[in-house]
Amino acid sequence: MLWGNVLGFYREWLLFKNALQRPVPMQYILYQQKCQDTPNASRHFVYDYVLLDHPDLVTKYLDKSQISAITTTKNYILVKLKRPITQQYTYISRAEVEKYETRR
Repeated sequence: MLWGNVLGFYREWLLFKNALQRPVPMQYILYQQKCQDTPNASRHFVYDYVLLDHPDLVTKYLDKSQISAITTTKNYILVKLKRPITQQYTYISRAEVEKYETRR
């Protein structure tokens, strides 16, 4: 999840789980810089899809050369990567990503 929303992604996880009839591993890959050393941020998470909630986050964080396909809906952007990666991204302050907040 490369997410600007501060409310979390439980709703999205539940939608995927119900649609696929199995749990889908999901984890944030965008962390505030000061949280980079927390257990969640220091765990490697291998992924080949990125779910985003704002189109500008695609160009801000993702490397175009790693993208295989992009599917866009009214509320989400799903990016399929060419190969699995463990890349994590950081931002300096909440205000830096708050402009991408889509759920208020």
